[in-house]
Amino acid sequence: MDINNTPYFLLRTPEEFSQASVRLQWHPLRQALTLAQNQQLRLPQSSAAVALAAWDAATPLALDDFGQIGRLSADRSQVEFNSGGGFLPLQDVLLNKVRAPAGTFLDMNLNSHGLLALPFSDAAEQHGLLLFHLGKRWQTQCPLPEAAPGLDRPGGTHLVPRGKPVDGVPGQPPATALRPRGNPV
Repeated sequence: MDINNTPYFLLRTPEEFSQASVRLQWHPLRQALTLAQNQQLRLPQSSAAVALAAWDAATPLALDDFGQIGRLSADRSQVEFNSGGGFLPLQDVLLNKVRAPAGTFLDMNLNSHGLLALPFSDAAEQHGLLLFHLGKRWQTQCPLPEAAPGLDRPGGTHLVPRGKPVDGVPGQPPATALRPRGNPV
C-alpha cells in the first residue's frame, strides 16, 4: 500500500511485465513498458522504379527565404512564381519576363544568396546559362559550348562559364557579358 492506502504490485523483472494487455508491451531494448500499437499502418507502397520515374518527370521547384515558390512553366520556357496569389511570370526590374533565350530551361537552382541559376538548351546548337538575382531583380546570360552540367554545387555557389571550364562563383553579375574564350567579340 502507498500513503493513500492504494494497493500496488511492484514489477521487478521482464517476466512480470509481460502480460496479456493489448495496450502495453515490454520493450526489451528500452527496458521499459511502452504503449502497444493498436492500428495497422497504411504506408504508401511504391517501387523504386516508379519513384525514380516520378522524380525524373517532376518540374524543378525553388523556395526562397520569404516562402515564395518558383517553378518552370509547363513548356519550360519561362519561370513562374507564387507568393500566395497563384503562379505568375517572374519579371526583372525592367519588367522583362525571365524566359529561356533558346529552347527550354533544363533545370533550376536557388542558392542562399537569392541567385537563381537556369541552364537552357535547344538540344542542338544553342546552350547557355541564365542567372537571375531575386532580391536585386537583374538577369544575365551567357552561351555555353555544350549543354550545361548539373547545378548542384557545395558552398552555395553557382556555375558561371569562364572559358572551357565552368566555375562556381557567389554574388553579383559580371561587369561585362560573359563569352567563352576563343569566340570573337
